[in-house]
Amino acid sequence: MLRGIGGGFASQVGLAETLAARGFAALAASWISEEDAAAAIASVPLERFADAVRLLADHPEVDGGRVVAMAVSRGAEGVLAAATTDPSPACRALVLVSPSSVSWQAIGGDGEIPDTPSWTRDGQAVPWRPVRSGELMGQLVRNAWRVGRDRAHHRPTLLRLRPAYSAGLAHGTVGELAAERFGGPVLLLSGSEDAVWPSGEMAEAVVARRGNGADRHVRFAGAGHLVRLAVLPTDAQWTGGIALGGDRADQAAAQRAAITEVTEFLSAVTAAVPSRG
Repeated sequence: MLRGIGGGFASQVGLAETLAARGFAALAASWISEEDAAAAIASVPLERFADAVRLLADHPEVDGGRVVAMAVSRGAEGVLAAATTDPSPACRALVLVSPSSVSWQAIGGDGEIPDTPSWTRDGQAVPWRPVRSGELMGQLVRNAWRVGRDRAHHRPTLLRLRPAYSAGLAHGTVGELAAERFGGPVLLLSGSEDAVWPSGEMAEAVVARRGNGADRHVRFAGAGHLVRLAVLPTDAQWTGGIALGGDRADQAAAQRAAITEVTEFLSAVTAAVPSRG
């Protein structure tokens, strides 16, 4: 289990416990510390994802041939990038929540970082797609006018990042992840009202590029970016001033349904192959 842009592993512990209660060995792992993530997602070695998989696969009570990587948002972007650029250690399958189909430009506290990738492989930059933050200028101006009124009404002033990523997605092909290079099945989960980036469209792009009949994309109507396995409250669809999107009731329904989708997928793809003897 790998987190998104916030870094660390604490948010994945509840998920790991949920899966462990259903009979799976589960590891909440970290690909970037919370401190580093707060500064920037920039030039992160993809080898960290392989290290996390290897840590679980090498455990004496785990069958290393039946390991699945599950990741969220930017973590899902990194997992897919890692799985398509290095075949070892191999995962049997992937679960990608609010995923990306491309490798994006590095992002820091002040926006995109010029001429900087999010990921590296063997110390070399992984080709990346620019984030077009200029698309957010209208929102920034409106939010600046609205912030006092929002405070008076005890509500957050939120920024929706999706227009910047949608604009980047519409321009060029650089940074597209070669998803077809991963041989195992992939489960993708997205919310139709994702306010962070167009995860539904990007999930569909992954499915189309792969053309693997074993893949499955579940797009939850009315849900936002924060699709989890019913381990988080659904009444705060924002974090750090960033809107996550989604209706509260639809979000709750999506999180309940996600448990079934993920556990059924894991049961199917990690089933032991009967010996022939």
